[in-house]
Amino acid sequence: MGTTRERIAAIRPAAEPSSSSPDPQRRAAARADALVEIGNALSSILDVDALLREVMDRAQELLEAERSTLFIVDRERGELWSKVLRGLKPHEIRMPLGKGIAGWVGKNGRSVVVGDAYDDPRFDPSVDKRSGFRTRSVMAVPIRGRDERVLGVIEVLNRRSGAFGVDEERLLNAVASQAGVAIENARLFAEATERNAALATAREDLQRKVGELDLLRGLERLFTDTLMLDEALDVLLERSAGLLGARASAILLREGDSGVLQFRGARGGRPDLVRSVRLPIGKGIAGAVVQSGLPIVANEIERERTHDAAVAEAVGYPVRNAICVPLIHDGTTHGAIELLNKPGGFEQRDLDVLLLVAELAAHHVAAAIDREKNVREQRLATIGQLLSGVMHDLKTPLAIISGYAQLMAMEENPVERQKGCKVLLDQFSTIDAMTREVLDFAKGKVELLKRKVLVNVFMTGLAEYIRPEFDERGIDLRVRTRHTGAWRFDEMKVRRAVVNIARNAAQAMGRGGRFSLQVAKLGESLVFRMSDTGPGIPEEIRARLFESFATHGKAEGTGLGLAIVKRIAEEHGGTITFRTGKGKGTTFILTLPA
Repeated sequence: MGTTRERIAAIRPAAEPSSSSPDPQRRAAARADALVEIGNALSSILDVDALLREVMDRAQELLEAERSTLFIVDRERGELWSKVLRGLKPHEIRMPLGKGIAGWVGKNGRSVVVGDAYDDPRFDPSVDKRSGFRTRSVMAVPIRGRDERVLGVIEVLNRRSGAFGVDEERLLNAVASQAGVAIENARLFAEATERNAALATAREDLQRKVGELDLLRGLERLFTDTLMLDEALDVLLERSAGLLGARASAILLREGDSGVLQFRGARGGRPDLVRSVRLPIGKGIAGAVVQSGLPIVANEIERERTHDAAVAEAVGYPVRNAICVPLIHDGTTHGAIELLNKPGGFEQRDLDVLLLVAELAAHHVAAAIDREKNVREQRLATIGQLLSGVMHDLKTPLAIISGYAQLMAMEENPVERQKGCKVLLDQFSTIDAMTREVLDFAKGKVELLKRKVLVNVFMTGLAEYIRPEFDERGIDLRVRTRHTGAWRFDEMKVRRAVVNIARNAAQAMGRGGRFSLQVAKLGESLVFRMSDTGPGIPEEIRARLFESFATHGKAEGTGLGLAIVKRIAEEHGGTITFRTGKGKGTTFILTLPA
């Protein structure tokens, strides 16, 4: 395509007739060719300012004028201002619409041809006085747009070969028409460019707003769906840093009432090393934010007085800029979120977004802190209840051990002493099994020792084990074995399940009543049926009867017994169910599949 100047130069005729040429036909042909070439240039040259300058140069040459000016109408200010000047030193000329010949043309939209400028009352000689130029003849024509509105004025001065005539006016009007097309195209292009820029900005803002909303909505869903605080905080840091363009991020939370901040999450750099750092409140940017409760934006980190370079050195991650906001909920500052090293620095809208993120996160962080505190307290309470349950359950084997130890002390028969010794060893095994069982239950550990058990022998030993407690309470114990063959199950755990149900029944009946224990084979399952004549299970705890610590109206016990029974049944692939009614007693059915 070539440069603008090369393309403009291409419109010049090969042989331009001189001002003294007597051949009007050649002059007219040259002018027509020039107009055609100007029109072609208008459609191919994008630099409008360069085009108008070259067109004015060409028009001035064709019209044999000493000077020429292209004025643009500024309607907001009611003025004409000089867009292109030829024959004058570059400077800006401004004149009110209506003043001077060019101003009159701009206001009225009609051409003016003046042979002697100083004889025309519309002429303003002030420009001549300032420049020292002497204006003789003037020709000015309006530049119109597509809607016929006046866009500007072209003015030429002092034709060298005489006065301006009709032919010159017609030529200048043709040039003005072409200039009008160029000016209007430039205006439309500028408006389109401005609109496109505005649309691009609006699109970027919209995309950012959508990203911000997606971030907040995603974080709300994240905190709602997960109970793992550290996992949620890591995702929060990743998404926040990604949206705001930060290279690294961290979140710090108070360690109780210690006055120390712990890095609970970190992204970028060495997260493993960062998490090991403890930061006193008041130290560093994050410490200062937690202490004051006010955010900090530091784009020139070396000028930020709260910045502690020692922390950055400790984790091996240089800091160039930072933004940090507090996590405040119900007037308490729980910690801070910090983003680092954004190319170009952080802006006000980054602070606005991070404050929204912090407000949302603070609520869930506070809830998680309360939840962790409650879990610790519940764990301590659970440990206490477990110990209480173990101590209560140890009473029976310890009583048996004590009784047999006393009997053995008085027994001289070696055979009877051997039997007593076996009973003692069995009780010690029971105590060991009980403690391991409670610990396994607390840990969620599953371990079965299935072996072939003779059911009638198992039931005889079971009856001997639980009978003393029933006798002590005056409860009638009835045991019936309908299956005398062998069955594979964990003998210690199944005995523990039956004993738990029997002990619950004894506590529920208080004194007196009847407890029936029956075992039978039904199809491919061994079924234990245990019934009491107690008051029945209260309706309010039936739905959660097999949950941990579900108990009602018992002076003894922890509520772990039936939860352990359920665990034992499930470990064997079996079930535990019950039937009960107010004042009609309760029946538990433990089913163990083959």
